[in-house]
Amino acid sequence: MSIKNIHKGVSVMRMIGSTATVVVFLVFGCGTALGAESAQDAGMYKGVLSDAHAHVVEKASPDYIVTAMDQANVDTIIIMRKEDKVSDEDMLAYHQQHPNRIVPVIGLQTIGWRDHRPVFLRNVRTKVESKHYKWMGEASLRGQVNGHLITPPDSPMLQELLELSAKHQFPVSIHHNAFDPREIQLFVDTMAKHPRAIVIWCHWCGLGDPAKVRPWLEQLPNLYCDLGWLHQDQSAFPNRLVNDNGQFVPAWKELIEAYPDRFLAAINASDIEDFEKQYQTRVQKVRKALGGLQPTVARKVATENLHRLLGK
Repeated sequence: MSIKNIHKGVSVMRMIGSTATVVVFLVFGCGTALGAESAQDAGMYKGVLSDAHAHVVEKASPDYIVTAMDQANVDTIIIMRKEDKVSDEDMLAYHQQHPNRIVPVIGLQTIGWRDHRPVFLRNVRTKVESKHYKWMGEASLRGQVNGHLITPPDSPMLQELLELSAKHQFPVSIHHNAFDPREIQLFVDTMAKHPRAIVIWCHWCGLGDPAKVRPWLEQLPNLYCDLGWLHQDQSAFPNRLVNDNGQFVPAWKELIEAYPDRFLAAINASDIEDFEKQYQTRVQKVRKALGGLQPTVARKVATENLHRLLGK
């Protein structure tokens, strides 16, 4: 072999070596990237979700809702109208356009409820008995976080609403975020008078202390807690549901796994902007929290419990 051919061979080997180095780097680099991605997804609940708490405030095509659901792998949604720009008939029309996705809900977060108008509950009763609707909500007792008292937790209006739920086995979502232990107990006592009423106490049972929620779940067989507001900064809440890493705090995790049939995943989108810009982020936070539960429990909370309440 000539010196020229030897040099040519060395050059080729150098090129092969460089290529091999590049290939090895790319392979291991991709592996590292994939590993990081897998680590990021580890512990996430990846199955279908069903959303037990959402709102609509303005009349519009419901397509933006279903688009957000499709992108987030959400199969079914409870949408409760706020105020009176949207009617129950509008919500029924939403359901008729998307019968397998949007549940028809009788709205309670309206002026008729706030003003304690007798005709309002008569109309609610008529709609329940029509069998066109599947849910009622969101009835506010004390609004926001320990906010304004809208309806006392032992009011005749609430008693009538619970009687209606009990008689027709019709789920009702109720918002009562009170800090006064006596007021909280008054609501529990009122529910105890109507044990067949199906009550979804919003925002992990009124931002509740899991040690106190446990005896309520034992006492009231038809009480459920939705997990709306899980996505929010919880530093101002009296009782956190998740920690700074997005996982259920230990006491809540223990309670959810002890009562896996009594909790409902909820995203709590409230308007078009929430659905278009925030829905996916909120869903991911819910998936991360659910990923820390036992898999069978996670699926119940994520979707099965809501479908059972809907009779599907």
